[in-house]
Amino acid sequence: MSRVAIQSISEIKSKNHGGPIIRLDGEYVDEFREIQKMKVFIDPSHDNFEQWYESLMLIAQMKGHVVELDNCRFKNRAVGLVNGDSKPQIANVYPKGTN
Repeated sequence: MSRVAIQSISEIKSKNHGGPIIRLDGEYVDEFREIQKMKVFIDPSHDNFEQWYESLMLIAQMKGHVVELDNCRFKNRAVGLVNGDSKPQIANVYPKGTN
């Protein structure tokens, strides 16, 4: 499991069904202590939305801040894609620009 720092939230159109989905973008520190970009897509029509709901509400309320989430698994680490079936846990909230 990894810790990720979410820096932005946006609603985009799904390529699969054309409806709205939520995209989270941020960063994580890899095994070489390098900062890497990450993203995750959450579809409100899928069952996994419930496990993201609390985190999504906090991220939306704290726009302009960085929200750290624990318990995130990667679907494809090479492209920085976090698995939407992760069960994130809120770890910290920092003002944007904090390292």
